[in-house]
Amino acid sequence: MLHVRNNIIAKSRGVMEPVAVQLVKSYCLPLLLYCIGALRLTSSAVRQLSVCWNDAFRKIFYFKRFESVRSLQVEFGTVDFQHLYDLQRLEFLKSFGDKCQYWSQFLTCLKFSTMYVMNSLINM
Repeated sequence: MLHVRNNIIAKSRGVMEPVAVQLVKSYCLPLLLYCIGALRLTSSAVRQLSVCWNDAFRKIFYFKRFESVRSLQVEFGTVDFQHLYDLQRLEFLKSFGDKCQYWSQFLTCLKFSTMYVMNSLINM
């Protein structure tokens, strides 16, 4: 992510900030979020990834490390990394829950059909 972000920002010097932000959102954010919902990250790992996401905005807008970029992120239609991670995690768990519900229904059906076959064989 860091290498991609730096390349995008270096190549986008001279373009308007909204274009650079859109490039970062289009190319870096998918890399940053790929399969992240399936991972249970520690708070320190989330913090490190959050710094990486925030630094992309800081580089585009020439902010110092101590300056918050949260308002910029909201203005450009995104949120801080903690919320992005939480949303990805929620989507993953929701999809997993949907699959579990399907499989539990399947297994319940299989259990009853097995009982039906067993009862039919006993009653013969």
